[in-house]
Amino acid sequence: MDTWQFYNNRACMENYIKEAKHGFSTNRIPTYSFKASELDLLLKLFTYNLFELFKMYHCSAPIKSCTNQRFRGEIVQAVGVFVSHIRKIMLNIQEGYLHKQVFRLMVQGVQQLE
Repeated sequence: MDTWQFYNNRACMENYIKEAKHGFSTNRIPTYSFKASELDLLLKLFTYNLFELFKMYHCSAPIKSCTNQRFRGEIVQAVGVFVSHIRKIMLNIQEGYLHKQVFRLMVQGVQQLE
């Protein structure tokens, strides 16, 4: 049983690495400077961890298991457009948006942090 647990955890780690690589471009090296590349990688991994914490604490159960690519496609990119009114910027959500209630709950959860 211990051998299975070890390899199962290892397989999960490979999925986390793949998610960070494809979702946050951790496989791209922006510069030839080692220190600059190290800082870039640390910032990308920090962003990945923030994203995972956001999903953990502010998303409903079906959204928590989404990959970064699916989350962006279904939640972020399909929401709507920003409209600027007098001293106020608003987000108009599309009428036929599938995850409208889920998105509003995420926004309310973030607003409670303030």
